[in-house]
Amino acid sequence: MGSPPPLKALAKCDVVLSGEVQSIGESPQVGLHRAGIVAKVVVKQCLKGGVAGVVEIHTGFGGGDCGYHFEEGKSYLIYANRSDDGRLNTGICLRTALLQNVGEEVLELEGRLPEPRDPAAPPGLSLAGKIDDAGYNGLIFTLENRLHDRIFFFSSEGTRIQIFKDGKWTDYAPNQGSAPRDELTMEQAEEQFFRWKETYLSLVSQRSANFMNRLSARRIFVRIPTTRFAWRLGFDYLTEAEVDAGQEISSAKSTVWSDAIVTTTLKAPPLTFSQAFRTSGN
Repeated sequence: MGSPPPLKALAKCDVVLSGEVQSIGESPQVGLHRAGIVAKVVVKQCLKGGVAGVVEIHTGFGGGDCGYHFEEGKSYLIYANRSDDGRLNTGICLRTALLQNVGEEVLELEGRLPEPRDPAAPPGLSLAGKIDDAGYNGLIFTLENRLHDRIFFFSSEGTRIQIFKDGKWTDYAPNQGSAPRDELTMEQAEEQFFRWKETYLSLVSQRSANFMNRLSARRIFVRIPTTRFAWRLGFDYLTEAEVDAGQEISSAKSTVWSDAIVTTTLKAPPLTFSQAFRTSGN
């Protein structure tokens, strides 16, 4: 799941603060600490950990060491953990982010998140366009959470596909390969679906789920599973309260489905990678 939602991340981290990066430098390897980046941060608000003034936040260079990319003069909401010698460390697996992008998150951490004014409604899933760019070859859907609670779901392994066959919707094997696949025989589809279902049932909600905040939307990429049948995309989901109570997404009673897709007559706007994801409001 990566980093958990804000209040759970707050509970797990040693220090949570907002502050402006004053300077950035390199820190040498010392003992068990690898060489990396150190950002001197002027603390604006401490939400946990009792820090004030100027603090040093350590992170990796980026890439394989999970380093977070700070920029001088910009303000961040920083989640950090203390090493045994007191050093504060953060990375891309925590919720550290530009402060200007997480106003609602800060309100939640402060206990001041307002009640939504929009009425609650079941989540929706709609086709946004098709893409063949930057290694993505398939369709882009918009998943919209219209509830007043977060929803949790499995993304790639949890993608559900159904085909319309013999007058009813029937489970089908998702296309989880790295490229469009050849049309499956029914025997191949049954075998691939069985393997997918084994993986799906083994996923643990507390560890493997993605989440969406209330009244939010995100883009999802899906490779076309079939050109022979009409098909639809779906996700089983739970609310945060249900996940906290120990329920598993694989046994969820709530599912959001797209409208039927007929690949051979599909008319959808072409999207570039930038259009599909960077402008989706995620």
